[in-house]
Amino acid sequence: MEEAAATGQTTTLSQVLQRARQRSGATPTVSIRIAPEDIARARGLAEKKGLRYQTYLKMLLHEALEREQKRMPG
Repeated sequence: MEEAAATGQTTTLSQVLQRARQRSGATPTVSIRIAPEDIARARGLAEKKGLRYQTYLKMLLHEALEREQKRMPG
């Protein structure tokens, strides 16, 4: 690493993070308020399915949006 710095081959943290985001196809971060009871239910159901609760919530949202889109004309 010191050798790379000595020859001017350095990378900033922001460059590393930007490349990581591009590689991972990162999705935007969204903050929403959810009732604690619903989070607890989601955690329990996700655990039974062997999923992380955030992954489970994203899956539920995606499925609900697909259903709604199919119901809408046009």
